[in-house]
Amino acid sequence: DAPAMVPSGPEDFSTYVDENRRRIRRVLEQVYFSREEFPFGPQYPLQKVIAMRAPFEIAPDPARCHTKADSPDRGFLLIHGLTDSPYLLSEFAAWLTDRFPCARIRSLLMPGHGTVPGDLLKVSLDDWQQAVRYGVQEFDGLVDELFLVGYSNGSALAVDYVQQHPQADSIKGLILLSPGLAAARKSIALTPFLKYLLPWVSRGEDRDPAKYDSIPTNAAAVFYRLTKQIVQPDLPDLDLPVFMAVSGDDTTVDADYAAAYYCEKLDVPGSRLIWYSSKATGARPQSSCPGIDVVEVARPELRYVSHSHVAISMPVDNEHYGLDSDYPVCSAYKDSAQQLAQCRTDNFNTVYGENNLRDEQRRYQGKLVRRATFNPFFAEMMSAVTCFVERNCSEQ
Repeated sequence: DAPAMVPSGPEDFSTYVDENRRRIRRVLEQVYFSREEFPFGPQYPLQKVIAMRAPFEIAPDPARCHTKADSPDRGFLLIHGLTDSPYLLSEFAAWLTDRFPCARIRSLLMPGHGTVPGDLLKVSLDDWQQAVRYGVQEFDGLVDELFLVGYSNGSALAVDYVQQHPQADSIKGLILLSPGLAAARKSIALTPFLKYLLPWVSRGEDRDPAKYDSIPTNAAAVFYRLTKQIVQPDLPDLDLPVFMAVSGDDTTVDADYAAAYYCEKLDVPGSRLIWYSSKATGARPQSSCPGIDVVEVARPELRYVSHSHVAISMPVDNEHYGLDSDYPVCSAYKDSAQQLAQCRTDNFNTVYGENNLRDEQRRYQGKLVRRATFNPFFAEMMSAVTCFVERNCSEQ
């Protein structure tokens, strides 16, 4: 059977979750855990890795859910990014559960993910679109209001779904984190041709239990095709509120394009864009319109200099990606064993930021740079998400 299950028709969501967990287990056992007991480290046994990579559902909490007669039943569909897994939105889901105990929260697993990077070598845009269609359709009759939450590539898929299904009245808003509406590097336009010559954009160690380090060229080409599709000039503007959170220093996707899209295509009351700006680069949005809030992100006590593409969805205390946690991202130093080891272990002589912080010596003010994987302003962002969902933001 295929690595990830994509139902072609109605399928109970719990069955979808269970079947994908089974498939993830089978691949992880064969490829990783058959060779060593703890391939991702002793703190990540097989069951934990499966839980991090698998789709999930959080049902309404009957002990805390006391609905008023006129309050809507809400649902949230979470769509992760390229090479990622549902874990990247797990803290977001936990916050939603705490704030909206009556909500039903579901996270999809995009085809080609959760297993091994090679499973992205043959994935298609149709596969991803079918998964999103299934996720939305499974909320039919369950909720009055549905919010699509997209991270990176998942943001583009959320926008694509709304564009292709303008009649989807239950969808009341989009929440887009590090929105992948255009890639930062223009060379991505070559990937549809390069995939036949070069199977991989990059190869990594793939030692992260939550996501892939390697990027197949085909997956980048599919992402490029998706971004071209959602910005066709004949498409109508989106007619529902959108919340965006963007790093001005993002080196993976084009932050300025996201801001321009927000200003030009999203003239809907209640929309909001949080733009994280670092003093190190001073990056500000080139577009200006109502609803954009610029947040300075420097936090010296956390050795935090700038937001990266992968920082926005995780709080400081996340056990895997948080401050001085289990998995510092140091792949920029993979060609130097000494610097790689120091980046991973020497907390005092490292800072957190985006890849563009490094100077010619690959340092920032003399210190090695871990790619920022947490958001010191996560709680403030989630408070803004809450008022966006409830449509009662007093500051707007």
